[in-house]
Amino acid sequence: MTEQSMIQARRDHRANARAARELVETLAARGPEQARAHFRQTAADNAAAGMLLMMLWGTAITVQLQVRAARGRRG
Repeated sequence: MTEQSMIQARRDHRANARAARELVETLAARGPEQARAHFRQTAADNAAAGMLLMMLWGTAITVQLQVRAARGRRG
């Protein structure tokens, strides 16, 4: 891997990490509808980050459903 490739990989990693953090923050602060809208916009703006976000979005939905199910079992 060339030095230029490494630099680009680091940039891509930072951009993906930032996008993922923003998605999770949006979900926590504004709920799933706003998070979906944020995801769609981010994916439209950057197709590479969109694939990562798709995986993270699926994970976030799964965790949310599991939390709701666990709360329902307790109360």
